[in-house]
Amino acid sequence: MPPVWPAKSGRRQMLIHLGFTVDDLDAAAAREVSCGAKPADTQVLDNARVCIDPAGYPFCICRH
Repeated sequence: MPPVWPAKSGRRQMLIHLGFTVDDLDAAAAREVSCGAKPADTQVLDNARVCIDPAGYPFCICRH
């Protein structure tokens, strides 16, 4: 069962934080979507994007 992000009481939370640094955040986000990821409904930082992989697990891409 994939975790819920952001965390919600009574639901499985992230076990690790997986993040990648990139030079071009918009291009990287578009690439992730083209590979099957979805942008998370909640975005909390201007210099990072939270994505959800096809299996439902969150990961971050952050501007370098």
